[in-house]
Amino acid sequence: MDYRNEVNTTINLGKHIEAEWLKDYSSLETRKTYERILKDFFDFICAYYPDATCWEDVTGHMIVDYKNFITEACGRDGNEMAPNSIAKNLAVVSSYLEFLVRKEHIKANPVKSVQKPKREVVRPTKALTKEQVEDLLVSIK
Repeated sequence: MDYRNEVNTTINLGKHIEAEWLKDYSSLETRKTYERILKDFFDFICAYYPDATCWEDVTGHMIVDYKNFITEACGRDGNEMAPNSIAKNLAVVSSYLEFLVRKEHIKANPVKSVQKPKREVVRPTKALTKEQVEDLLVSIK
């Protein structure tokens, strides 16, 4: 479902305003990731809240439902989404909604009322420890 045809404000926010928000990010990969996260959020709102016809209709309750949805349904390999990923998704949505507040398209950012997950490492990193790097450097000299 394409959110741009479903969720908009009375001044028809869509691709133009999203592009304006994304241009602040210099990395192409960051822009792609943020655009994907926003699309997923908009698709969620359209699917579960079809009566939400403008950004002012998006509430903290909807954000909590979105958080619960991505927690349970959007992790890798059928697992729950990691807390850091949930926090990232909420941060992206919050950043976009805060942009809309600054542009005076909405009055308040509903993400601010939602408790964010505690950031934690679910899977250990595969990076070398400091000691392993030192041992490796010693072994190649």
